[in-house]
Amino acid sequence: MKQVILIVSAMLILLMFNQVNATEYSSELPGGKNYLDINNYTNHYGELNQVDPIRLLPDTDYVISVPPEDYLQNMEIHIIGDTTYVSGLASELSNCVLEADWTYCTFHTSTTETLVTVNFFAFHMDYHYNNFEIRDFQLEVGTYPTSYEQYILPTDNTSPEIAGEGAFITSYESVETLSSIVDAHFTASDDIDGDLTQNIQVIYDEYTGNEQTVGSYNVTLEVSDSSQNTAQYPFTVIVKDTLPPEITGPTQIEIDVNSPPTIESILMDYFTFNDGYDGALTPEITSDNYTVNKTTIGTYQVTVEVSDSSFNTSTHTVNISVVDITPPTLNQTSEIEVLLSSPITSDTLISGLLWQDNYDDASLLTVTEISNTYRNNEATVGDYTIELEVKDMSGNTSNEIITITVSDDIIPIITGPNTLSVSYTKQLTHTEILDLFTVTDEGSSVGIGDTTITDDLYSSQSSTIGDYSMTITVTDPSGNKATHQLILSVIDDIPPVIYADEFLVTVEPNTVFDENDMLLLMMQNGEISEQSYDITTLINEYEGNETNAGTYQYSVVFKGEDGTTLQKDFIIRVLEDDSVINSSLLWRNVTLYTLSVGLIIGTVLISKKH
Repeated sequence: MKQVILIVSAMLILLMFNQVNATEYSSELPGGKNYLDINNYTNHYGELNQVDPIRLLPDTDYVISVPPEDYLQNMEIHIIGDTTYVSGLASELSNCVLEADWTYCTFHTSTTETLVTVNFFAFHMDYHYNNFEIRDFQLEVGTYPTSYEQYILPTDNTSPEIAGEGAFITSYESVETLSSIVDAHFTASDDIDGDLTQNIQVIYDEYTGNEQTVGSYNVTLEVSDSSQNTAQYPFTVIVKDTLPPEITGPTQIEIDVNSPPTIESILMDYFTFNDGYDGALTPEITSDNYTVNKTTIGTYQVTVEVSDSSFNTSTHTVNISVVDITPPTLNQTSEIEVLLSSPITSDTLISGLLWQDNYDDASLLTVTEISNTYRNNEATVGDYTIELEVKDMSGNTSNEIITITVSDDIIPIITGPNTLSVSYTKQLTHTEILDLFTVTDEGSSVGIGDTTITDDLYSSQSSTIGDYSMTITVTDPSGNKATHQLILSVIDDIPPVIYADEFLVTVEPNTVFDENDMLLLMMQNGEISEQSYDITTLINEYEGNETNAGTYQYSVVFKGEDGTTLQKDFIIRVLEDDSVINSSLLWRNVTLYTLSVGLIIGTVLISKKH
């Protein structure tokens, strides 16, 4: 008997050393498929309560199965972690199913789930626990129960696993830290400890410090589970320049055909070629239709290419438009003088202007008249303007104002005698002499009043027989000067010849003999006294023939205020232009008569014809 007791005691001692407390393994996953450990439960009047929470995998499907309802009635199941997964009578829960072989419920853990508590209550639970403990109570991974297996104590001889990439490629520009790469691309797990991602450590690192340096760098990761099983994971971080170079510049460019630059100058002035890693790059021209056509208006395509040290390549195509932006110009002075002696019409002047353009021939230019004060004033002295718009084939326009000065270069014309005979008894004044002349000028308004007498040798010797010259000068407002030389012959004249009872009067064609002349002659000859007379014309052949050469009878009756009467016959001889009679004699007589009439004008009454 004593020997049996010793054996039983030894077995109990052995069991004590082999049994594992629930709290020692409650945070570890089971060695088998069943998560429910009898040593982690107590029973109290049908309530089967868990001592310590058990560990589950996050984001995982689970199914819990218990004996059927006809064996353990009114089964309540309560599974609670960071959320409530199952709680209440299984017969009333939507995620629980009652079948003949078992009752089971399914649930899915949250992504953050770590520990849950699983409790039960049912009628006849005491009987089942006392006889079978928790047989047929099973929590396993899945959505449908499998055959019952007892809980197996966990033993961890398996190293955790690190899952990730053998190589990670990043760009120098992104400046990825190693920790961000590990966090985003690597996970670690253990069949007992579960997710060990947060325990990953870097034990070898060539990458840190070279995040922006193109190259290949080795990194080693390590993770350990709670049983100190360790796993390492080497991988490579490749830093690449994956970004193509940047070509900055326009796709359309306009170039002046007047001064087209080289394609190299255009690329330098309008473009930049940069790589974020290599910096400034030199472009290569792969096609160029511009260079051979840069002096011809048109649009030409040029393509450039640039590559960095990582063989990233960029291309850019630009359309270069060669255009004419220079307007035509006047290739002569814009101030034009037109002489009145050689007038030019407005249209002729405009058509004769010389234009030039940097690209188009002058014959292709379009000239449009904007304003014109010269038109219809071509023969009028003055200053005028013509505004013209000239346009080339490219639509470039310029406005030119042409100033036209119409200048008077026409000399005035002095019309009058070249010679003149005057009596030594009468000195002619300048006014009397100038009255013999007329002045005309096509370019301006000048008259006899604008004339002057210069080089006058006559006025100081007018009573001395001889020939004397004087110069008649006129200058128009434009400074054109005309002169006329007059020779004055100072002569000794005699009075008219009187024949018997008749007067013979010789008259030049440009002189008229009238009744006043008759009256004057009669008084000077003493044939009638000085008083007022009425003159009655009896015969007048002279009238109407004043300028016709010939001899005409002119008979009149003088009746004085004292009543005396006298009939007198005159013979009027009108000379031809080339008459041998000295014309200066007539001039002397007419002059003399005119002066005499001036003396007796107070007593001579103007006669009336009856």
